Amino acid sequence: MPRASYAKHFRHAIQKHTVLQHILPIMFITTTYAFGITYLYKHGYPVQIDDKLTSILGVVVAFLLGFRTNRAFDRYWLGAQQWSQLAINTRNATRLFWTSIKSNSMTRMQKDMFSLLLSVVLATKCALQGQDGRQDPHIKKLIPKRDFTETLFESNNAPMTLPVELIHVLGRYVKHLRKRELIEAEDVHSMQQALNAMMDSVTKFELLTHVPMPKAFQVHMKHILMLYFATLPPQLVKNFGWQAVPVVCMLSFVYYGADAISDMLVDPFGSDETDLPLDYFIETLKSDIHGFLDME
Repeated sequence: MPRASYAKHFRHAIQKHTVLQHILPIMFITTTYAFGITYLYKHGYPVQIDDKLTSILGVVVAFLLGFRTNRAFDRYWLGAQQWSQLAINTRNATRLFWTSIKSNSMTRMQKDMFSLLLSVVLATKCALQGQDGRQDPHIKKLIPKRDFTETLFESNNAPMTLPVELIHVLGRYVKHLRKRELIEAEDVHSMQQALNAMMDSVTKFELLTHVPMPKAFQVHMKHILMLYFATLPPQLVKNFGWQAVPVVCMLSFVYYGADAISDMLVDPFGSDETDLPLDYFIETLKSDIHGFLDME
């Protein structure tokens, strides 16, 4: 049974979770180039070079590729941590708004605040994916039409400003509740702390979005890989002969695959299978918030 399970997972990984489809064109070009170099060598052309360059350049490529992969995974993991933190802050704020407001039944104000909390999460997701949350029909439906929210959809600011504006609206709601003496003074501090924590999460998402890995490093990494595979076949052809072709093919899969994985991990907020499951996280938060409504 374990063997069948492993085979199933392995087949699934080959079919869906592979970078092969992304790197197949460059692998084909590299392998064809290795075939051409080997063909020329076999027909007497002096295309071979000293194989000492392989060890020198190979160490540099491995070091830079390892560094880039580690940095890319750090960004991926940081994105997952920040989304988890945003979910925690949203749940904490929901609990505070549920327990702190003086009311024997679910008030319109509580429902508005729950909707705004969920809107912050949806607007953050839209901003991370380069979309304007003001145009999203789900967000438009969630945001209540009140005096506090009239100007939200009139702004033409950057997408990441919408979550910030929504948190400011929630802060105004808290002040309004305090003026009506629907919450105690000590609860105001707890609510503001919860909103501050949400603002901190949104700001860190903004940092991840607008401070990517330097483009120059990514381009330079690809140049080094091209240089490495341009000099690899002439170094291998003397000792390997025709075997140099499959060797270069396998190495290109390893190196170009690692580089492609780094490209995927750098931006984990898309809609690909390798990205973070933001839709699943949002549906979970929706269920949590709707749970409070169902309790009523």
